[in-house]
Amino acid sequence: MIAQLGFGVGFRLPHYSNIRSSYRTEGDNGIKGDTHTDYFELITENFITLGGAPRDKLDWLKERFPLVLHGVNMSLGSVDPLNQEYLRGLKKLIRYCQPTFVTDHLCWTSVGGKYLHDLLPLPYTEEVIRHFVTKINQVQDYLEQPIGVENLSSYLTFRESNMTEWDFLSEIIRQTKCYLMLDINNVYVSSVNHGFDPWSYLANVPIDSICQIHLAGHTTLPNGRKIDTHSAPPCKEVWDLYFKFTKNYGTFNTLIEWDENIPSYTELQAQVLKAKKITQSVVTKDHA
Repeated sequence: MIAQLGFGVGFRLPHYSNIRSSYRTEGDNGIKGDTHTDYFELITENFITLGGAPRDKLDWLKERFPLVLHGVNMSLGSVDPLNQEYLRGLKKLIRYCQPTFVTDHLCWTSVGGKYLHDLLPLPYTEEVIRHFVTKINQVQDYLEQPIGVENLSSYLTFRESNMTEWDFLSEIIRQTKCYLMLDINNVYVSSVNHGFDPWSYLANVPIDSICQIHLAGHTTLPNGRKIDTHSAPPCKEVWDLYFKFTKNYGTFNTLIEWDENIPSYTELQAQVLKAKKITQSVVTKDHA
């Protein structure tokens, strides 16, 4: 059973003082004040050492809000063995902050022990499915809990691919019983770059496995290609897909990501409120 947390944001350092000022304590009861955020997603790598200033911020957050962890360096698709030092640090962090769930990306980020600091895709084939299934099962066995995997945005396709991305993703989830971290902006970005219908993707993912939805913005190049930069609010097309998805399949934990050109906390909260209002409008219509 996936816990329903509500609506969250990716925790970013420039917003920490705003988060604290929007939260006040009355007696023993925490009052969230004017924040619309129900929970925070932490980038795993920013906290995995559990020391210094990040530790202080983590301590404050975990006492007041539900947390989830989202990593970028698990490198499940790499031919390298899993990084055991990384996994030990992750397990220690999980025990310390008790996140509701832990996610990473269905990609590779390293080779030969060198990290490339990018989320790189692989062909959609049965061989690659077997590879991901093995790695995900190893991680889940070590952590003693399921993880969530996120779909990528991509900018090229492979001649070797012999199935759709959504079939590829669904089969991995079926075999591992892991969660799906569904990024709707990534689906939209890839649909434009590769010329497929984004709704065909969304209508064919394993709905019951979704632990969270990500909403974010992107950059459009002069040639029309789209790059997943998290540098703007979600575009109208992404909001429309989110509305249609919730209308058809129900409500899900929903999180706003924003990593470049980071806005004021007020603007970020406006995006959270927009997601809440979309969901509320769907629920209201369904019960009218």
